[in-house]
Amino acid sequence: MDKNIDRVVVKLFDEEVLAADGTATSAVVDLTHTHEADFSIQYKFKTAGGTGTAKIEVTESLNGDDWELNGTVIAENLTLVGNASDIVEWTNGLRPAFVKIVITETGKAQGVTLSLWMVTR
Repeated sequence: MDKNIDRVVVKLFDEEVLAADGTATSAVVDLTHTHEADFSIQYKFKTAGGTGTAKIEVTESLNGDDWELNGTVIAENLTLVGNASDIVEWTNGLRPAFVKIVITETGKAQGVTLSLWMVTR
């Protein structure tokens, strides 16, 4: 974890390999000491054959024990050929105390590899 004056960067997935239709869930991220309810996600996405797609979702908890997916999609239909990266901003008015990021291969035909960082303020 790299701490700066106004942000915290956490790497949640490092070259995570998802088979076709596979899912992975990150470790818990504690947001109780952050200043804002917003965070951004930066990801680096690779497809083996150019046909894999992915979705990034957030699951939330107010107490760290009870988790709700709530259909909160951060990014979907990621269909990138070769290597690519992007930054996605996410805002939540409810301000959960804890989150986990869920990544899913959605094309169901080709695996993907994903690295993902979360930046909080």
